Amino acid sequence: AKGMGVRKDQVKAFELFKRAAEMGNPTDICNLGVCYKKGTGVEVNHQKAAELYQKAADMGDAAAICNLGVCYYNGTGVEKNGDKALSFWHEAA
Repeated sequence: AKGMGVRKDQVKAFELFKRAAEMGNPTDICNLGVCYKKGTGVEVNHQKAAELYQKAADMGDAAAICNLGVCYYNGTGVEKNGDKALSFWHEAA
């Protein structure tokens, strides 16, 4: 959230991403995961980010599937597993 046309407010951005995700759209769920990963308007929580990526991935969101692969590759929020990472990246491609 760059604050185009409005003042940048990361907490407000997080709140809006959270509300959008609660409506069940996988892209919005993935975006909420990114907020948790980067600490945008919320404390960094890699486990929560991975959980949200998994939820969106289960709904077929390619970005979430890719992000989940990165989590497994680096061991952030999940146990490090290169095979799982590769599997997710193949699925996302």
